[in-house]
Amino acid sequence: MAVFRKRTHTPTPKKRDIPAGLWTKCPQTGEMVYTKDLEANWNVFPISGYHERLSTKRR
Repeated sequence: MAVFRKRTHTPTPKKRDIPAGLWTKCPQTGEMVYTKDLEANWNVFPISGYHERLSTKRR
């Protein structure tokens, strides 16, 4: 009976590179929303109704 066993190596899948700023996460519900859809909705998350700040230029 062997005291030490060989560990089997299971390869992990490679993570995809997602550009930064493509998705925005709602601080209340954790919902992920496409940033362009969020901007089109005047920075209001559709499910929770949470309002993000608008910049002065955007107003």
